[in-house]
Amino acid sequence: MNARVHQAVNELLLMEQLEPEDHLWYTRPGGGRLQRSTPIGKGSFAVWWARCLAEAGVRYRNPHAARHTFATRWLRRGGRLETLSLVMGHASIGTTHDLYAHLDTSNILIDVALIDSLT
Repeated sequence: MNARVHQAVNELLLMEQLEPEDHLWYTRPGGGRLQRSTPIGKGSFAVWWARCLAEAGVRYRNPHAARHTFATRWLRRGGRLETLSLVMGHASIGTTHDLYAHLDTSNILIDVALIDSLT
């Protein structure tokens, strides 16, 4: 968790008095009171996702495509596979590797440059 996310979660804990069993992505049945005791549902998630994209001024993206883009960029920018596996919630690091650790020519060029720097 980076410093910005850590601060935001701490503010939620303080301002909304969250309990350890509460969910950050909550439900709001019928548009009423927040219920953090129940995780967000598929229909609620779709509405939340569309609203977040609109507020950010970003054209619609499939959430799974956005997740894949995040994971691929994480690895290409030097993020560790082990950490990504935890962030993505995979039961096995093999799943993370199989889905996101594909090579492209930029990866090869980086590795060749690393070899050149050792000589």
